[in-house]
Amino acid sequence: MSHTVNLTLDGLSCGHCVKRVKESLEKRPDVESAEVTITSAQVTGNASAEALIDTIKEAGYGAELSHPKADPLAESSIPSEALTAAPTSLPADSSFDDSQQLLIDGMSCASCVSRV
Repeated sequence: MSHTVNLTLDGLSCGHCVKRVKESLEKRPDVESAEVTITSAQVTGNASAEALIDTIKEAGYGAELSHPKADPLAESSIPSEALTAAPTSLPADSSFDDSQQLLIDGMSCASCVSRV
């Protein structure tokens, strides 16, 4: 009997990323269908959540089991710390002149490159 697994996705930044995850999921013989957006996936079939998460990670993205979001207990008029934090800047120091080269895997388009 098939069931539906809802996953929260991380690391997708464009339609190509969405297509890559959808195709990876639908290649599995235990997946009947997969509806994928940049932030979530709804997968129907017999696959376990763990197997689906592993498939998404193999495609180069993050995933975890979705949990229903609860409504806040009370609305607050006080802005969160993240919204009120003062901007920071790095000091102009000559020690930052050294450059490093990194090999990065999993970027499939200009949107992915710009995100990194």
